[in-house]
Amino acid sequence: MNGAVGYDVEWRKDNGNWIKLQRTGMTSVDVVGIYAGAYVARVRAVSAFDISSIWRNSILTNLKGKAGLPPAVSFLTATPLLFGIGLKWGFPAGGVWKVQDWRYGKQLAEQAGLHQDDLITISNAAATQIRADQDKRLVLEQRLSASEQIHYKELSDAQTKQARLRERLATADLRLSGLLDTTDSASGSSVPAATGAGGVVHGGTRPDLTQRMLNELSESPAPVTKD
Repeated sequence: MNGAVGYDVEWRKDNGNWIKLQRTGMTSVDVVGIYAGAYVARVRAVSAFDISSIWRNSILTNLKGKAGLPPAVSFLTATPLLFGIGLKWGFPAGGVWKVQDWRYGKQLAEQAGLHQDDLITISNAAATQIRADQDKRLVLEQRLSASEQIHYKELSDAQTKQARLRERLATADLRLSGLLDTTDSASGSSVPAATGAGGVVHGGTRPDLTQRMLNELSESPAPVTKD
């Protein structure tokens, strides 16, 4: 077929399930070790862009081959995998190659085994990558949690300091009011004239009151000095 770079071939016996062969670039394939029965095949062409044509079926053909049925599977074991299930099966001793000949032939069976090994390798690599991604995500979540705790502690400490400062300002304001009242009473409520625009000096007690107010706001009060 013009433009075709490969062909997909499938066949079945006695209206059974379709059995897919490996994609080939040849115009003919061989299926060895078949059992006697009525066979039909179908093929489709594949372009270089992996675009497939529609299937074209062959006519139903009676072929001679082995008589009887292949041996039954002797065991089937399922193994849990990460995001998957692994299956293992086996046949009675001496019947393995008969079944393989019946399906694909010895060469195709070896290729199927290699393909199975590749699938296992890919599955293990994918599982390893998933575990690595999960570990990275866990580390990132732990870092974010630690950063959030540090930020919360810093914010809480700042709020506590602000609350203490407000309490100290309120206390200092009350004490300053009391000191001013006491000073006014002791000086006979005499207020000298202002020495400049925008300021009033309460006698000679201004430095003492200022120093006391600073002591109220400071954690380590300084000694009061007088001129």
